[in-house]
Amino acid sequence: MLRVWLTSGEEVASLPVENLTDVKNLKLHLQGLCGLTRFRQRLLHEGVPLYDTVTLDVPMDLQLVLLPFTDASDSDMFEMTAAATWPDHFWIEELLQRPQDPNLLDGEGYAALHVACRQGHIENVKLLLEAGADQNSIDRFGQFALNLAVQNSSSRTLSLCP
Repeated sequence: MLRVWLTSGEEVASLPVENLTDVKNLKLHLQGLCGLTRFRQRLLHEGVPLYDTVTLDVPMDLQLVLLPFTDASDSDMFEMTAAATWPDHFWIEELLQRPQDPNLLDGEGYAALHVACRQGHIENVKLLLEAGADQNSIDRFGQFALNLAVQNSSSRTLSLCP
C-alpha cells in the first residue's frame, strides 16, 4: 500500500501501488481529496521531494504538503503570459509548479489562458485549465477565452474551453 499523510499527521489516502503509475497520477487522484491542483501539491518521501515523473511501484509512506500560490511580481505575471505565447508547454509547466496563480493578469490586463487560446497553443491551454485558470474570465477587451479560440478558428482549442 502507498499511504499519504499530511504534515499534521492525518492520513489522506491509502492506495494499492498497482493502481498508480507515477507521482503526477497520484497528485491527480489527491486533487479530488484535498481540493488543490497537482501544481499546489508536493509529495515527499523521507523528506525528499518527488518529481511528477517518478514511478510509484513499491509500497511507501509519503508526506503531502499543500502550497499556497507564490506572491507574483509584475515580471512574474508578464512571464506567465509570455510563456503562453510559446508553443513549447514546458515553460508554462515550470511556472505553474512554483506554484503561480494562472488567473493573474499581467500589467496590460492579459491572462495567460486568453493568450494561449489566442495563439492556439493547446498544451498550454490544457495545463492552464488543469491549474485552475478561470475559463469564464473576461480579458481587457471583454472577451472570454472561448471567444478567442473561436476567432482563432482552432477547433482543437475550442473543444478544451467549454
